[in-house]
Formats: sequence, C-alpha cells, structure tokens
Amino acid sequence: MTAPVAGWIGPVSSPPPAVRPTWRTEARAALATIVSLVLLGAPVGVFWELVAPHPGYRIAGGGVSLARPESKDFIAGDGYFLLISVVVGIACGLVAFVAARRRRGPGVTFGLGLGGVLAGVVAAYVGQRQAEVFLPAPLHPLLAQRSAWFLFHVHAAPVVLGWAIAALVSYLALLAFLVEVPSEPAPGAPARPAP
Repeated sequence: MTAPVAGWIGPVSSPPPAVRPTWRTEARAALATIVSLVLLGAPVGVFWELVAPHPGYRIAGGGVSLARPESKDFIAGDGYFLLISVVVGIACGLVAFVAARRRRGPGVTFGLGLGGVLAGVVAAYVGQRQAEVFLPAPLHPLLAQRSAWFLFHVHAAPVVLGWAIAALVSYLALLAFLVEVPSEPAPGAPARPAP
C-alpha cells in the first residue's frame, strides 16, 4: 500500500454527469415549465385582486362615475400587479434553476418566457373576473358592455410581461454567475491529473 502524496486531500467529488439534451427532453422541460407557471397564474391573480386598491364608484342619475375623479387607484392597481408579478417571476426563475440543475438547455428558458407571459395574462384575467364578482349590484348591468373603463383590470398591458421578464432575468443571471463551464487547458499547460 502506498502512502498518499503530501497535501493530497482525497478524491474530489465531481458533479453528476449532465444529461445530454434531446429535443424530446427539452420539449418536456418547456411544457412542464409552461404548465406550472400558467397554473400558478390563477392564485396570483386572486391575490392581486385582494391586495390592490379599487376605485370607489358613484351611481347617480343612471350614470356611473368615480367617487374621486383624481383617484390614482388604476395606476396603483397596475403597479401592484407589476410588483407581484416581478416577485413571483424571480421566485419562478430561482425554482427553475434549482429544479433543472442537470437539464439546463433551452427548454426551461423557453418555458419561462412563454409560461411567464401566459401566466401574466391568466393572472390579469382571473383578477379581473374576481373583482367583477364583488362589484356592487347596481354596476352589474354595465358588465355586459365590457368597454366600461372604470372596471378593475390591468390598464397598462405591458405589465403582464413583468412575470416573464423577471423569471428570465433571474434564471439567466443564476446561470451566468453560478454555473461553472469546464474550460480547456491552455496550450502547453500541464494536464490535470485524473482523480
């Protein structure tokens, strides 16, 4: 039995071998990511509707007006939606990074992008429908018009992209800073001994 070399700590554990991605593997990863995010959109929409400020309404003479015309509740509602979407998107990017530790191909990235957009649309839709359930009874006939500007919904359409952008940025940032890419030894450098 030979004595270990001075300074030798022992065998270095190597990371698990990466799974070679195939188009089927990537398609499954993308589909799983998209479905997960879309299913998460509904509870996020309900949460948004519960925490966002709602404008007050005044019904007089058969017409509807805002109780405070200078109200910034619509802008605040969009801000709440964007804030909630960005926080959930960052969490989704982190979860995707951890869950896909051996399969870091384009499927997860594609799934986060498309799934984030679809989840944002679902959250906005569910939040709007949830708000309509609690709309005062005199305003119910106006729901059929669907063009009523005063209803609770996302007024600035680009905020639905917040989820997708946050998920992609967080996932790609984690990939950039935490994944070690094996490097080739420099020409003329001694080869690394095998463990």
